[in-house]
Amino acid sequence: MHLSFKRDWFGKTWLKYTNRKKYRRYKQLLIRCAEYETAYGPINKFVAEKKDLTIDEIFDRAKAGYEINLLHSGNSGDIIYSLPVVKRLAEITSKPVNFLLQLDQPMVLAPGDTHPLNNVMLNKQMANNLIPLLTSQPYINVSSG
Repeated sequence: MHLSFKRDWFGKTWLKYTNRKKYRRYKQLLIRCAEYETAYGPINKFVAEKKDLTIDEIFDRAKAGYEINLLHSGNSGDIIYSLPVVKRLAEITSKPVNFLLQLDQPMVLAPGDTHPLNNVMLNKQMANNLIPLLTSQPYINVSSG
């Protein structure tokens, strides 16, 4: 990710002495961008190596009999907001989707930021709270295990 908002030495120093609150926010944003590179580096590498699939390739594989597996490691809100896309994918391919939740993915917060689950994106307790919602969706494949 390109840090286009990164300031030069003079800009940082000026901000530091003229607006401490804005300077702290700027520093938090820098920390978040570094975390983004750490967290999404493997995904970016996966895409750069052309291991990802286009939507047409997903449809072709679904027609060939492959199951559709989606892995989600985000917060519960992100999971809920992704459900319309999952539903549409199941409608287009006429196949229920295996919706996999990845638990306990580390999350480093910037100083002063808080999160209800502290240092993870999704824990077992929150996943257990989401399971009734997910299993009630007819377009999500439900299996034990």
